[in-house]
Amino acid sequence: MSSVRPRRISRLLVLTVAVVIVTALAGLLVSALSTEPLYAFTGLLTAALLIVLVLAVERTAIIARNAAAKTERQAQAAVRDLAEAVTSVERRTKRMERVLNDTAGSVGRSSPIVRRIDASVLALATGGAPGGNTRTGSAATSATASGTEVPGLQAQAISFPDAPETKGTPTFAGLTVLMIADEFTLRAFAHEWTVVTATPDNWREVIEVEKPDLVFTESAWEGNGGTWKYHLVGVTAPRPAIVELTTYCRDNGIPTVFWNKEDPPHFEDFLDTARLYDHVFTTDGEKIPDYVDRLGHDRVHLLP
Repeated sequence: MSSVRPRRISRLLVLTVAVVIVTALAGLLVSALSTEPLYAFTGLLTAALLIVLVLAVERTAIIARNAAAKTERQAQAAVRDLAEAVTSVERRTKRMERVLNDTAGSVGRSSPIVRRIDASVLALATGGAPGGNTRTGSAATSATASGTEVPGLQAQAISFPDAPETKGTPTFAGLTVLMIADEFTLRAFAHEWTVVTATPDNWREVIEVEKPDLVFTESAWEGNGGTWKYHLVGVTAPRPAIVELTTYCRDNGIPTVFWNKEDPPHFEDFLDTARLYDHVFTTDGEKIPDYVDRLGHDRVHLLP
C-alpha cells in the first residue's frame, strides 16, 4: 500500500489544483461578464470546494477498500498456512498411530513365542532339557564359574505339581455359542457357555447342526487355530466368509456379537468388521461414543 497510496494522493492533488485553476479562470470570466461578479465568483468557488471534497471522500473510500482487501488476503494466507500445518500434524499422527498399531499387533502375535521361551526356561530350571543340543549346568557350577559362589549354596530343583485343565459344566450350559476367537478366549468362555467353533469353510454346516443361540467374535488376529487369519483385520478385511456369516445370521434371527479387546489402539483396524454385527462390545469405555458415532447405532457396550 505504501507505493500505491502516494500515487493516489498525487492524483488527488493534481485534480484539486486543476479544479482550482478552472474555477479561478471561470471566476475571472464571470466577473468580466456578470453584473454581480461577487455572487457569481462565490458560487463557483463553493462548487469547486464541493467537487474537491467529493473527490477526497471517494479516494479515501478506495484506499480503505484496498486496505481491507489486503487484510483479507493476509488472513486467507494465514488460514491456508494453518490448514497446511494441521494437515502435516495429522499425517504425522497417522504415521505414529500405524507404528503403535503394528507394535501392539506384534506383541499379540509374539505371545506364542513368549510361551515357548517360558517353557524352555522352566525346563532348564527343573533340570530337564527343552530339546536340541542345548548344554546346561547346575546353579552351583554357574556360581563357581562366575566367581560368586556362596558357601553352602546348593542347587534347588524347581518343580510344580501337575494341574490338569478342569472340564466342569459351564455356568450357562444351555447356551450354545459359535465363537471365532483366539485360544485363550475360547478356553476362558468355555466355563461360561457351550462353545462351538467353525472355519470359513464349514460355518454354515456348523450352524445347521449345532443351532447356536448367538455368534460371538472377538478381535482376533488369527482366530480358531489360524483359520480366520486376515478375515477380521487387514487390508482385505472383512473377507467374504465373515460377511456371509453375519448376513446369514441376521436373515435367520441369530444374534451376532463383536468384542474388540484391542481398543483403543486397534479401533480403526477392526471397525469395518464391527459394522457387520448386531452388538459391539469394547474393553475401553471411552471409545463407546466413537462407536456410536461411526456405526450409527447405540448397541455398543463395555466388556473389560
